[in-house]
Amino acid sequence: MPFDSIRAPRRGRSFARSARATPSVISRLRTAVVVAAVLSSSVAGAALAQSFPVKSVRMVITFPPGGPVDFVARGLADELAKVWGQPVLVDNRPGGGGTIGNDIVRSAPADGYNLLLGTHSGMIAAPLLNPSVKYHPLKDFTPISQVVNSPFFLVANSAVPANTVKELLALMRAQPGKFNYGSVGQGSSTHLAFEMFTYTTKTEALHVPYKGTAPMLIDLLSGTLQLTITSIPTVLPHVKSGKLKAIANGSLKRSVALPDTPTFDEGGMPGFESVTWYGVVGPAKLPRPLVKDIHAATVRALATPGLLARYTEAGLETIGSTPEQFGAFIAQEYTRWDKLIKLAGIKSSQ
Repeated sequence: MPFDSIRAPRRGRSFARSARATPSVISRLRTAVVVAAVLSSSVAGAALAQSFPVKSVRMVITFPPGGPVDFVARGLADELAKVWGQPVLVDNRPGGGGTIGNDIVRSAPADGYNLLLGTHSGMIAAPLLNPSVKYHPLKDFTPISQVVNSPFFLVANSAVPANTVKELLALMRAQPGKFNYGSVGQGSSTHLAFEMFTYTTKTEALHVPYKGTAPMLIDLLSGTLQLTITSIPTVLPHVKSGKLKAIANGSLKRSVALPDTPTFDEGGMPGFESVTWYGVVGPAKLPRPLVKDIHAATVRALATPGLLARYTEAGLETIGSTPEQFGAFIAQEYTRWDKLIKLAGIKSSQ
């Protein structure tokens, strides 16, 4: 029976008691309604993707201007704007190790106009370390594409009398508790990375949290702060000028940006790796046609020679994974760091 041939019952009589309301009719009605709903949703989703975007798109980032996340986001936003022919506005929402910006996108409409440049800090470290964080990186967001991998570097103020991992560890062991280190917030990936460093080396350092890389960098350059583990883009000019020291590279291979800086492995910590990542996600239940459209635009933007060069020169590895690959990667990261945090007994505050 065609959907449009099913008639409504007369007023005053329940449909269940109608002579026509046999179990088979009710079953067929339910099936027809479900099919119509699915078809309607698919057609609407396809039409939405074909016309997307018809206005500016917001890309929320969870740290202040001037940091590595901002660096990556603005390059990507510029190229996406060219692909779409619509502005892509970078919206800096710092605080909470990435949780404030994450919550904004999590609660936004699933229409593609509110995207997040998700980070290890906000997607993995914060929900694992902070009991007040209620979201889950996969249940409450839609993965679209991993954008870059970024090795962390162990960086020191130039006045710190150590140039290698071995020399730094000797100082830290000789003067327990004297050294401090900065992170981009409690429960952030930089906090987690340094905690793993001290746990692995059985050393101690005072944690000083900031709301982003830029304010942390000010204190690191002045000498108020002595150490940090951070992404390379924003500290690279200061390392090259000699104002800061890059002591070790968190990747298992040397960086083209700082080829003279040894890895942790080469510096006497076999197998130690410290890498962060950034990727585009949307709110949960983002329609599949929109996911495909935004993914295609992201991959196209990442393939442009200018953006590739910008990222490579800053020591970043461009990725451009599929939504499925990115989702599997996030799940793997969540499980891996959950085990490491429990093993090391790392807490969100000290």
